[in-house]
Amino acid sequence: MELPENVKHLVEELGDSLMEALAENPKCKELIHDIQAQEFDLVMMLEATVALRKKDNQADRSEFEERESANFSPQTNDRSEGSWSEGDKQFLKSFRILPN
Repeated sequence: MELPENVKHLVEELGDSLMEALAENPKCKELIHDIQAQEFDLVMMLEATVALRKKDNQADRSEFEERESANFSPQTNDRSEGSWSEGDKQFLKSFRILPN
């Protein structure tokens, strides 16, 4: 699907906004500082997947919803709380996500 330029621009702005929010997060700043204090350089690359669909296309909608429900539905998994590193837990907590 070819996106209109204004939608492409909005998606780019969303990505920029997410990066800015992460960069300005006090906990993230603290963790970055702590890592650098241990004499490490830090390069962080994040990837976000954005799925877009037109609201008025019923045939594509059902296929899209099936794929999205398979990808994003809450699932239980075998990870016990002990399988998360402290760094993982702190990162998730900075976004108010509790590791289960």
